[in-house]
Amino acid sequence: MKKIYTIITIVISLLFITNVKADGTSATLTPSPLSCYEGETCSITLNLNSNIEIGGVSYKLSYDTSMLEFVDGKKNKIADGIIQVIDEPRATSASYTYKFKSLKTGESTVKIVSMEVSDANEEMPNDITPSTLPSASVSMTTRPVTAPTTPTTTTKKSNNANLSNLSIDGVSLTPAFNSSTTTYTASLNPDATSINISASTENSGAKVSGAGTIPVSKGNNNIEIKVTAEDGTTKTYTITANVPDSTVGTINDKNIVTKSDDNPISDSFSETTINIDGQDVPAYYNDATGTTIVAVDNGNGEVEYYTVDEDGNLGKYDEVDSDKIDLMSLAVALGDVPEGYVETTIIIDGKEYKAYKKADDSRFVLLYGTNLATGDTGFFVYDTVDRTIQKYDVDSFNDLLEKNAKLWILLWILIFTCIGLLILLIIALILLSKRDKVIKKYKNYIQGKKEEINEERS
Repeated sequence: MKKIYTIITIVISLLFITNVKADGTSATLTPSPLSCYEGETCSITLNLNSNIEIGGVSYKLSYDTSMLEFVDGKKNKIADGIIQVIDEPRATSASYTYKFKSLKTGESTVKIVSMEVSDANEEMPNDITPSTLPSASVSMTTRPVTAPTTPTTTTKKSNNANLSNLSIDGVSLTPAFNSSTTTYTASLNPDATSINISASTENSGAKVSGAGTIPVSKGNNNIEIKVTAEDGTTKTYTITANVPDSTVGTINDKNIVTKSDDNPISDSFSETTINIDGQDVPAYYNDATGTTIVAVDNGNGEVEYYTVDEDGNLGKYDEVDSDKIDLMSLAVALGDVPEGYVETTIIIDGKEYKAYKKADDSRFVLLYGTNLATGDTGFFVYDTVDRTIQKYDVDSFNDLLEKNAKLWILLWILIFTCIGLLILLIIALILLSKRDKVIKKYKNYIQGKKEEINEERS
């Protein structure tokens, strides 16, 4: 129900103002303000003006007690809606203000019912007859007011940028979704060209971008789903969706596919076709080494390469690439390892390879394999800093190590020489400082002797 406030508007208009002759005396009633709210006060002022000094005045002011309640104003007596006043202004003008509280709507009249004015000598009294006394008519009405609106409260913006759900239609995520886990993988069908990602937020005020229908291509597709919280906090979830190559055959229960751009092989291999157990499968042949390899789906959506012989026997194929040499990594018999080298492992482009090292702090390691360009098989030196490969030759490699050792020796000699020179410089500075002190002391001694001789002469 609409709340209604009652507003009482008091419209006061002077019905008539009579100038009463008392040696030029006049009386008026003036309202202020013109309107007020219920329960508030309004004022009515009686003004007397004369061309001579007013010595005394007495009057009675009448009001309706059912409509108005007297609040304040000059009075000598008040009863039954009549305010009686006797005063001696001793001035040519006088003013009397009365405050009333409005009680209800309707019509009411405030008026002077009698008045007597005398001069300073209290002579020439002048009664003003009731028919000519000033009065005011009071009109009070109501109007509706719309209830005040509830103030808007400001809530703190959320920093929650978590997803409550993340899924791909028809495909499982690995691992299973958890709001605190931000990295996932998904294996798609070989013929997949797009996927539909659904994502919802824990907080309704957060926004998600990157979901919906996403195009995919062969290999790994990295898809980012970004969540922005109400306060601007962001969180990114990543899905690596793999589209494997279509299976084109099988060898020893392994699915043969075409080579993958995510795991390229050396350009020294050319495409060919081999027949295994009556089936033609795509393969890749290196003429320099006579090596044939095939691409195999490892079951995790990734492509690996295997060597294959005429009988269909498979062997793991590893390749190390550099700017100058592409090397097919091979196993080596322990007795063939150069003296002083011990077996270790190194990581190259995310793959682990068996290598051989002479010293723990050396940047060089030996790899055993075949140069795919020349077919030359043996040990190769791999520089872990420059990532270069060159053929290992015992004499030339030892010369290189010897040169490096000589350089280190020369460097240390230079360092110790500089240190020695610095020490000599410090000693020289100390000696020069002591020399100056000795000279100064000797000069002071000579000067003293001269002064003694001069005193004896005098």
